[in-house]
Amino acid sequence: LSLHDALPIFTAILEELCLKYGKILVRVSRWYPSSKTCHHCGYKNDDLQLSDRIYVCPVCGNIMPRDKNAAINVLEEGLRILKENIFRPSVEGYSKPALITMYREHSSRVTDVDGVSRPSTIA
Repeated sequence: LSLHDALPIFTAILEELCLKYGKILVRVSRWYPSSKTCHHCGYKNDDLQLSDRIYVCPVCGNIMPRDKNAAINVLEEGLRILKENIFRPSVEGYSKPALITMYREHSSRVTDVDGVSRPSTIA
């Protein structure tokens, strides 16, 4: 089973666990440049290579492991998405694709925020 095949399964499990325990799952776009953006000043380093494991910001001088920098950026982006979706009024045509909240309709089905009902996989 490749990562490409396993990721949707993992995401479905996370969604179900959030449903079961009353939590909110926030999705950050896979294209968000978390590992190329300095979490300290926001500079995006497009010249960074995958082999570069230490992030050195040419603007502010911040130096840290690239994975840690990316993790901080993902956390901050997730919090931004959450805040934006919680405080934004509901308007026609606006959807919240990055914020997944789910609640039980009844014991065997799950309904997401867009009103789509599907079978539940976790009891």
